Amino acid sequence: MLNASQIDSVQLIILAMEDITARKSLEEKLADYTKDLEDKVAKRTADLGNRVQELERMNKIMVNRELKMIELKEELKNLKKK
Repeated sequence: MLNASQIDSVQLIILAMEDITARKSLEEKLADYTKDLEDKVAKRTADLGNRVQELERMNKIMVNRELKMIELKEELKNLKKK
């Protein structure tokens, strides 16, 4: 901030400065943390997607197995009737 004024024919200049080194360092750290967090979220989201696909595949296998068991029980029941 630069401010000039005159008091009793003496010109005064007031200069104010602020060191923003610490602030810039914190902003960089925050940007790094944000990027790291975004990367972790993306990786975990991908991992969860893979796990969901695997569970869906296993569920399909189990359902098909159950359906086959029902079919075989029905066939066994019909054979016993003969």
